[in-house]
Amino acid sequence: MGLQRSTDLSDEQLIPIAILPKITSVLSFLGSAWIMAEVLTGRDSDTKRAKLKHPYHRLLLGMSFLDTVESIANFFSTWALPAETSNAWE
Repeated sequence: MGLQRSTDLSDEQLIPIAILPKITSVLSFLGSAWIMAEVLTGRDSDTKRAKLKHPYHRLLLGMSFLDTVESIANFFSTWALPAETSNAWE
């Protein structure tokens, strides 16, 4: 007795649902990594220290870090499904 589909979506419709989170998570990861690099690096050491003194830049750094963690989790979201799941893209 196998698992039954819980939706009426075809395999052609399920493939983009499985692939699109991977594309968007890579873009989100790259954007957040770029923001973190901009906050953490400066042209000279005075600029870097000055950026981290402002609460705005510290909040931006923290939010970007958490977004990279979420992007990694979202990238692996559909890979954690069991192999016998009938409506997952293989």
